[in-house]
Amino acid sequence: MKRNFTIFCLFYVFFLNAQKNSDLTMKILNKKIFENQNVDFVLKNNSKENYYILIDTLFLADAKFDNNYFLNPYFVVVDEKNNEVPKISDILESSNIVDIKNINESFTLLEIKAKENLHFKLQFRIERNISSKQTNYFLIDRKKKYFASLKYNLSETFVDMGYVKKRIESLKKENYNIFIGTFESKKIPIIFAE
Repeated sequence: MKRNFTIFCLFYVFFLNAQKNSDLTMKILNKKIFENQNVDFVLKNNSKENYYILIDTLFLADAKFDNNYFLNPYFVVVDEKNNEVPKISDILESSNIVDIKNINESFTLLEIKAKENLHFKLQFRIERNISSKQTNYFLIDRKKKYFASLKYNLSETFVDMGYVKKRIESLKKENYNIFIGTFESKKIPIIFAE
């Protein structure tokens, strides 16, 4: 009897954690992802809580930001063996000096109410011009098959940074929590432009 109770308790705790981790989910609506075309996706709030999603808009001058385009969530590309394809930008970014004043205005808080769905578009590119001095790109072989997913990731460390925390506190309403964590869509096949 004790053993059954212990198993039940462990299952219940596991179930609660699984529920917490699936508060927010993301689904790509396209069956295939075409290079240089928009990908339609939906963010779903499966919980009873209202959330703020922190959206990174720092490098979107070339995307003509209109609340439907943003950098986080971002694309993750994998090969047929599910190995993540490197995105070459860290090397270039490490040589740039980032102005903290600009970062202070480089994100927005997106409201997603309990049980609400929000629809977005995000253009998929193998190569993206970040600025006149910087480009980032996935290291791929166009003759091979690849898949892409959308991923959202926000750490507590970033949220607790001084300038970020101050801006969030100035915008935050009651009954909303900042979503901290990670969620990712399913992987969808990529079709490359010829």
